[in-house]
Amino acid sequence: MRTFVLFLALTFVLGCDDSSNSNNTNNVNNVNNTNNVNNVNNTNNINNVNNVNNVNNVNNTNNANFDEGDLAACTGDIHYQMWLHEAPTALLVFVNGRAEYTDKYHHLIPMFARTWDILMIDHYGQGRSAGPRAHANDFDTDHVCDLKFAIESLVREEMPVIVIGHSMGGFISTRLAQLHPEVIDVLVASSPMYGIATDPYTLDQAKQLAAMKVSQGLGEIHFQADDGVPTPFEDNILTHDQDLYEQFYTDPLTEIGEPTWGWLNAAFTGFDRLNAAPGDVVVPFLLMVAGDEQMVLPQAQDDFCAAMNALDEGACVRAAFEGDYHELFNELDRQDVVDTALAFIDAALQ
Repeated sequence: MRTFVLFLALTFVLGCDDSSNSNNTNNVNNVNNTNNVNNVNNTNNINNVNNVNNVNNVNNTNNANFDEGDLAACTGDIHYQMWLHEAPTALLVFVNGRAEYTDKYHHLIPMFARTWDILMIDHYGQGRSAGPRAHANDFDTDHVCDLKFAIESLVREEMPVIVIGHSMGGFISTRLAQLHPEVIDVLVASSPMYGIATDPYTLDQAKQLAAMKVSQGLGEIHFQADDGVPTPFEDNILTHDQDLYEQFYTDPLTEIGEPTWGWLNAAFTGFDRLNAAPGDVVVPFLLMVAGDEQMVLPQAQDDFCAAMNALDEGACVRAAFEGDYHELFNELDRQDVVDTALAFIDAALQ
């Protein structure tokens, strides 16, 4: 597995999830004491979709036709997959995280039981897309630009655009909402990467080191060699669903190595931009957080939500899934996660 230990000790873990907790209470409220929302507890069976280009099990969901291809986007060729409804009322864009690609989330397609087109892309340097693996130069001009281009290129008509972003995809989606609010109608961020740990270094020291490496021409060098040893399910901190974890934890398309120095530098720069403009998220926004988050900084998520609500009370609605690991949409209680997201989206679109 990919355990991200920055400068020997930055503990942002990147890979798949862990063991045993399946009964979770999901509290939905905004950060300044709003109402609780009870959700249906339902565990979902997962079909194996870990074959490259194997989409037969989700190909006809909701009367949808499947489309797949490449877009000449901002960073180069970006791979996309799309499920086209015969009479769509909205476009749902699911934006995955670091070291992931579209196939990892095929199991969600039948769970989004709405009359929506559904779009997924592989990020720059990931999956079937072009670019050096695990790299970023600038998230705004790379990943955010690619996402905007994909949405504007593939939305079929005038309709609401819903974006659900997970982890790094949650950060990218939030930046899209800040920079281009006209593109998004509803935003859901799941375990978003709004900060990463830098212990035992200070954040300033970590920023300086990454910037120095980039200035030395080492931006595309991985900050640390990947040991190539997959993390067993028992040791993972991404999901309690063993079947789903083991479908992808040795998938060659997820084994992209540790982040580059350029990725780290771009991430630190991106976090500063994100936190400088909490009021620029003006669309309905749901923040979904994992109760047992060990991958990204949960305090950074809560701080951003609080900053939004300090400017506009109720602008950030927060839902916590107690006991869950980082990958909420891959957890044992993912039906609750999906139901929570859908309830928020449905209300926002009314």
